[in-house]
Amino acid sequence: MKTVATHNGKFHTDDVFAIAILKLIYPKIRVIRTRDEKIYSKADARVDVGLKHDHKTKDYDHHQKGGAGESANGIPYASAGLIWKYYGMELAKSKSIFEYVDGKLMQHIDANDIGIRTFEAEKVEPYRIDDVVGRMNPDWMEDMNIADKRFNEAVKLAIGVLKNEIKEGRSREKAREYLLENIS
Repeated sequence: MKTVATHNGKFHTDDVFAIAILKLIYPKIRVIRTRDEKIYSKADARVDVGLKHDHKTKDYDHHQKGGAGESANGIPYASAGLIWKYYGMELAKSKSIFEYVDGKLMQHIDANDIGIRTFEAEKVEPYRIDDVVGRMNPDWMEDMNIADKRFNEAVKLAIGVLKNEIKEGRSREKAREYLLENIS
């Protein structure tokens, strides 16, 4: 995979993390941010754009009628979850790490993008990864021409988060193996 397209303008946590996953697997991948079908249709893959979900054609959008399916617990897929579903095992290297990252991070990103709350705040609502990514978008006082630069910064942040969660999943897996070997 050499090119991937996603929408331009305001970015969201789901498209940022979807691109981050692909960049971890394909470090030299070129990202094209556009809503122009003539341009994005020429990319090797499309994320969060194109109104189509088909792994064979490398289309990973969830905005079409009927959505793009859902995880086992009923959370509908957004683009981050779709990309994790198809490519995450390549990064996780094991089912337990894949499931850890999926449950800890991807399902929350997807749920938030779809508008599903994954928690109830009693006193203070937490500051979430979605808030961090969202604040990286240019605000109304800034030149919107910096959106692509900010998107790339958000992808770098997401890459770091993904690496750390995969590392944590690996640590948990090793600790479980150690305990099973030494308790039995």
